Amino acid sequence: MQPTVSWHREEYDALGVDFRRRGAMLDEHLAAWKALWGPSPATYRGRRFDELEVVGGLRPTFPDADGPASLAQAAEAIPAQRAEGYTSFCFNPAQYVRTREEVPALCRELVARAADWG
Repeated sequence: MQPTVSWHREEYDALGVDFRRRGAMLDEHLAAWKALWGPSPATYRGRRFDELEVVGGLRPTFPDADGPASLAQAAEAIPAQRAEGYTSFCFNPAQYVRTREEVPALCRELVARAADWG
């Protein structure tokens, strides 16, 4: 997912949205994502959103300053999420490895973990 705003004024005009507010709208979307992707349950209220709430569900994992994100951390919650009815798991290998050569090992680890998810 890549947050972005359009440069094309006509798109905003067609939707009745003030083109000059696009930066502020993106800022609020990013603030909402940050709040809602945190620990569950999570709530966000803002200028454009009356109230957004997320309980349970998938949360993203991110690389940190020390290196790639932890696949173990990302996969930790999957068995419980599957029990709640979630059936998919998507990931971006670039979040978990530093080089292209590490991707096959990452995939082997993911397949091995998936075998335990039932």
